[in-house]
Amino acid sequence: LDCVSIFALTVDDAAHVLSVMEGPDSDDIYSRFEPGPAAWGGKALRIGVPRDVRLAPGSYYATAFAEACDKARALGHEVVPVDFDVMHRTAALLYPGPWVAERYSVVQSLIERDPEAIDPVVRDVIGAAAQFSAADLFRAQYLLREFQQQAAHTWQGKEGVDVLLVPTAPRHPTFADIEADPVGVNSSLGVYTNFVNLLGWSALAVPAGT
Repeated sequence: LDCVSIFALTVDDAAHVLSVMEGPDSDDIYSRFEPGPAAWGGKALRIGVPRDVRLAPGSYYATAFAEACDKARALGHEVVPVDFDVMHRTAALLYPGPWVAERYSVVQSLIERDPEAIDPVVRDVIGAAAQFSAADLFRAQYLLREFQQQAAHTWQGKEGVDVLLVPTAPRHPTFADIEADPVGVNSSLGVYTNFVNLLGWSALAVPAGT
């Protein structure tokens, strides 16, 4: 599930870095390269947006997202409400599910040898993987495959969309919020992103306002 991300000042810079690093890698057993279209050809896009937008009440987030949708329409694209139920159900699998075992498998020896070497919050999140069995993982994988099949309809048929436009995060928590409930805060922050890697999709986050 973990993958290398690109941080850049502009979309063009990010695209340039991606062009250097992308491609099949024979040395990586998980390498999976699926090139998409090089360009959209100038056609108007069907842009899917959440039918029910979950953002912090009274914050600027709702205003900024509405402005982003208006800008998309002004550029000639069609903005289409999309049911995000399956995406939300997929995102909900990430933290309480056995996926954290991927990280646990990497740091298990360090946790057992020197647990104080890891931030206690991170240690608790990753250490929870020890409670899951192989059967738990398979059950979660079966459920994820169902969600992947359902979510694929987002792109298919006349009702399908070309891209999704979503808020990157629904709110901006304080350090105290995170310390009090690290898993809960991270789950809520990822309501529009936690499903992406699980579904095998990709995402790009850009500023929409300040």
